[in-house]
Amino acid sequence: MKQITKIIYFFLILCCCFNLKLFCADQFLDYGTAQNDRVPADIKLPLKLRWQKDYGPSSPILINDKLYFLEFAPEHIFGGKWNITICEINKINGERIGKKEIVGKVDNVTYLRGIAYKGNIYISAFWCDDRKWDNTQLYTYVFAYNPQTKKLLWDSKINMPIGISSGTMDLGAWLTASENKILLTTMGTIGPEPRLYCFDHAKGNVIWKMSIEGKINVTLPAIFEGIMYLVINNSPKHGGILSAYDFDNGKTIWQKDLIIEKKDKYGQADNDVWGMKDRTSLVYKDGLLYVPLIKGMRDGDFKIFRASDGEELWCAKEYFDGFLSNTPFINDLNCYLKEFDGPIYNFDIVNKKLIWKVSVESFFGKNLVLQTKDCIVYSFSGNSRNLLVFLSKKDGKEVARYDFTTPGAATQLAMISEVIPDGDNLLVMTSDCVYFYLEGTHK
Repeated sequence: MKQITKIIYFFLILCCCFNLKLFCADQFLDYGTAQNDRVPADIKLPLKLRWQKDYGPSSPILINDKLYFLEFAPEHIFGGKWNITICEINKINGERIGKKEIVGKVDNVTYLRGIAYKGNIYISAFWCDDRKWDNTQLYTYVFAYNPQTKKLLWDSKINMPIGISSGTMDLGAWLTASENKILLTTMGTIGPEPRLYCFDHAKGNVIWKMSIEGKINVTLPAIFEGIMYLVINNSPKHGGILSAYDFDNGKTIWQKDLIIEKKDKYGQADNDVWGMKDRTSLVYKDGLLYVPLIKGMRDGDFKIFRASDGEELWCAKEYFDGFLSNTPFINDLNCYLKEFDGPIYNFDIVNKKLIWKVSVESFFGKNLVLQTKDCIVYSFSGNSRNLLVFLSKKDGKEVARYDFTTPGAATQLAMISEVIPDGDNLLVMTSDCVYFYLEGTHK
């Protein structure tokens, strides 16, 4: 009897571990960057691997020259609530420092992510309870944690029904921090419930919340000087909408329909309804909004709008054969864009013309992930490989590539999911929870 009990315990432990790995493979596939603010990093080539470790499924969190990651596990082997824990990593050798600290408890976890802001760590934990097909419930937990004092500052729980069961790849809860506020954006739901929640970063009280007619597809807003800019897809009345909101109270400042009204040869409405590709965000810079757009599943466009009133200033649709699949990189003079399963473009945004266009390896999982002073960097996942490829900004020619292939890459489930600059070093994470820390070797 004791032997059978031991076998059962061992089997349950294996199940828990296996489920955690499934979480990583399902949820971090091609989700983009967490803390890469898309300005040129101080990295200079060549890079050398300092360490490589297997860690938890959340995005890495860099704060005050320290590195943290999140984990979750059931309270005990027979279930119960789940503990969300935080661990510190020594950036010199990749080893854990100290013990795990419990941040909070949740009913379950489908998705987990953390960001750093003003010395604290803010965590969103998301659970899609779809045990009842016609009454799926979404639970989002937000935690504010101080890693120095190891104390929870505040927490919040939000519950909303979505009416029907949905795949978890289309759902999520992302955090953005700006101007002493924490913005929670719930993705993939359509309904009357609020889906934008703005918290006071220190106290956790809800400053405002907003309902949206439409869908936010894993995209983050741009926030600058008290104004929040956001693209909403699939609005029942308007299709796609580009909007500006007052970040202090959530009130609308202006909205612009992303629709071209036209009729077919029979006189029926055949409008072009534009929106934003999932996992893609707009960019604000110097009073302008840079917005990659998609119509259907093929046509792509890139537009520049005036941020003060939404007036369209430039359209680059003539250059693209497909839709744009990445958030653009913007400099003072140039804009770098990536077409889905297609080339990378470098535009002169002052004179509104194409500088160069470079075709890259054709396979899934190609993303623009980083820029340095001299290079634009894209990730490539396919053919059992995970690569970062550095291209010269001057002419688009390849200058270096680095391999981050893991055992999971052979199954094509492990992709490069996070690329975060750390001074002149680089932190890379793959979706099967492998961390790589590279250091610059230039003198």
